[in-house]
Amino acid sequence: MMPHDKETLNKDSQLIRKGMERLDEGIDIDTPSVEWFEQFIVDQKVNIRRKLYKELAIFLILALGIISLVLYSLHQRPVMFWTLQGISLFFVIGYCMKSYVKKVDKG
Repeated sequence: MMPHDKETLNKDSQLIRKGMERLDEGIDIDTPSVEWFEQFIVDQKVNIRRKLYKELAIFLILALGIISLVLYSLHQRPVMFWTLQGISLFFVIGYCMKSYVKKVDKG
């Protein structure tokens, strides 16, 4: 390198360093207090628990509805019940065979 290039490089690096220092001074980094983090964790736990209870209630309502429909169809319309059971079994066997063939093909 030529001496002129070193001088230019030195000036440029000083300008960059000064600019970065001004940028660092202009940005105020404020870390929240420990109490804020603790309260945030408590709020998140409450929200998670509330969501869990809501999803559990929806699951139970749907499960009871499905069981009611199955029992109704079993007692009132047994032919329809057994037909649906056969169709479901057919699809389960088909899905298992399809996934087994894919697994064998991949090696």
